Amino acid sequence: MSSKNLRQFEQLKQFLEQEVLASFREVQEAIEAHAPRNVPTNGTVHQLTIDVLQFVKLVVQNNQTITKFADVPSPAHPIKTKHQKTVCLLLLRSLFTNLEQKTKAGFKTAPESCLFFLNNAYHVLTALRTTNVNGVLLASVVGEDFVTEVASSVENRIQDYLAVTFEKCLGYLLDKNASVVSKKELSKSERHKIKDRFSGFNTAFDDFYVDQRTRCVPDSMLREEIKNRCRKFLLPIYQDFLQRYMHVPFTKNLNKYLKYPAGTIDSLLMGLFE
Repeated sequence: MSSKNLRQFEQLKQFLEQEVLASFREVQEAIEAHAPRNVPTNGTVHQLTIDVLQFVKLVVQNNQTITKFADVPSPAHPIKTKHQKTVCLLLLRSLFTNLEQKTKAGFKTAPESCLFFLNNAYHVLTALRTTNVNGVLLASVVGEDFVTEVASSVENRIQDYLAVTFEKCLGYLLDKNASVVSKKELSKSERHKIKDRFSGFNTAFDDFYVDQRTRCVPDSMLREEIKNRCRKFLLPIYQDFLQRYMHVPFTKNLNKYLKYPAGTIDSLLMGLFE
């Protein structure tokens, strides 16, 4: 090959390198800049999440072709790398940056925000663990550290969901200074306080159930996990509350205040997201 042809080949190679890298940068920037308030009203998996995962699959599928033109080290171009792992992680981290922005800007309540993040993060986690591209799981491409990071974010957000969702309910159920009440005679003030706690819990649980019953959690495994965690979180506290006050003579009409036996709470929680 003549020196002229070599120069032309190098120029072509540099042009292709620049085009490939510019494409990655544009995709990364577009992901991070995706409108924070653009969210599905029911909090389901966002189309952006689906599109980014599809793009990651394309990167893995075409890794050999892409890396031929993306292996030019330069501080000015951090995406220039032959490692598909780096490219995939950049795209996925950009996605999570945008998802966090959407949770803050796109929803009016904390429970809605938590469920939206959970739906999307769990979708990514499931895709990483189950999607096979050219005989390789995506989890193997991005590395176990990132998979663990996503799994931890799912777990943390479930805990956040439980805390913010049941905050009002717990305000009526928990009394750190209370002991089992055994007095046969209660003052009017004491009876009134117990009635307020039962009534307050009933109202708080009603509000929770109406708000959360039809929320969208499309993944069946995530749906069951959240429901079971709700049961384990709320039921023991509610049962302790009932044990404390069920046999206390604070009212002549117990049915007026005991709207929800423990078994009913259990059944209602297992009917969430349907």
